[in-house]
Amino acid sequence: MTVQWLKKSFSFIHLLMENKEKGVIIIEGHVQGLANLRSLGKKGIPVIVIDKEDCIARYSKYCKKFFQCPDFKSDELADFLLELATKENLEGWFLLPSNDHIVITLARNLNRLSEKLKLFTSNLEIINLVTDKVRLSQLAHTVGIDIPKIYNLEEVENYFSKYTTENSILVRGKSGLQFYKTFKKKVFRLKTKDDYTNFQHLCEKSGLAMELLFQEEIPGNAPTYSVACFCIEGEVRNHWVGLKRRQHPLEFGTATLAESAPNAELVELAKKLIRATNYNGICEIEFLYHEVKKKYCFIELNPRTWLWVDLAIHDGVDFPYLAYSHVNDIPLNKKYLQGNEILKWRNPITDFVFGVKALLSRKITISQFIHESYRGRIVDALFQKDDYRPGLHYFRLLFAFNKKR
Repeated sequence: MTVQWLKKSFSFIHLLMENKEKGVIIIEGHVQGLANLRSLGKKGIPVIVIDKEDCIARYSKYCKKFFQCPDFKSDELADFLLELATKENLEGWFLLPSNDHIVITLARNLNRLSEKLKLFTSNLEIINLVTDKVRLSQLAHTVGIDIPKIYNLEEVENYFSKYTTENSILVRGKSGLQFYKTFKKKVFRLKTKDDYTNFQHLCEKSGLAMELLFQEEIPGNAPTYSVACFCIEGEVRNHWVGLKRRQHPLEFGTATLAESAPNAELVELAKKLIRATNYNGICEIEFLYHEVKKKYCFIELNPRTWLWVDLAIHDGVDFPYLAYSHVNDIPLNKKYLQGNEILKWRNPITDFVFGVKALLSRKITISQFIHESYRGRIVDALFQKDDYRPGLHYFRLLFAFNKKR
């Protein structure tokens, strides 16, 4: 009996040690990669960072090693990861991506990567669906989720057959990341015939053939909400909701200031969409509030952690650790729930710059700027007292960021 008990105890301890030694490979080490790295590193989990170029996460004290990798869109990335796993003895490590191109490449090479590494993602068919803004918007509408009105090309051309229109039409790429890389903008607002003609010229000049999504612009200063979900085969197991307060550019941009914003109605809409897609993995779903309809409209789904994931982590829903625990079959000691306290997340550098721009353009007041930026409990995206070096290197890499964008 004693021998059997000792064998079981040894096996359990060995399993714990084996799981503890299995680390995480963060793919792309910008702001969200840094947040994921810090979350895992603080728990004693070994983490390495790979990126196409220099990045701030590699300078964190929690980064064990850094490697430069091939382009995220290329299958050479998968080759590199498999070779790295063998060379550095990383077999069984978990891959945690930070942008859509990486997610698509991992899904495209899911079978061969899974032979040596652990992933928490959907298959390529589902990833292609959720990264296709046109198809996913249509699916959301089919399951009863409101979306901004979609126009086909003929309707757009008829709409701009005159010089003045009542409302604007927004145009985005079917693939958001490709659209942004091409035009350095997430969205174009088309108000007049000239706007439409100029956009057509830009498309011709770019030389890239891409599918576009034309949608109505939601009236008013519609706030952007994000519902982050931890999903297992179409079921939302954990969730968190946040609100984008400021962004760069000032319209249709990336968050520079955000806050937690629990919202049960949005969670139910997110669950409905996840069931319809049978999505597996972490995702962030964006909604805008339509003041006229008094309803939330679905905008897009990002199949990964997002830029300000650190806010959710500090608010009690630790998405990178949830994923790590799931792929390693580690039971969680507590249920991860969003806290009741309203927290804020802020990139101190970009938010100051674009906050001043918002002031100068009279989009916000001085009192708003001070209250939103410096009051309350704030999670700093870059500078944390026990890990300040990434923030210092952010200054150094600013020019590279701007050139890339």
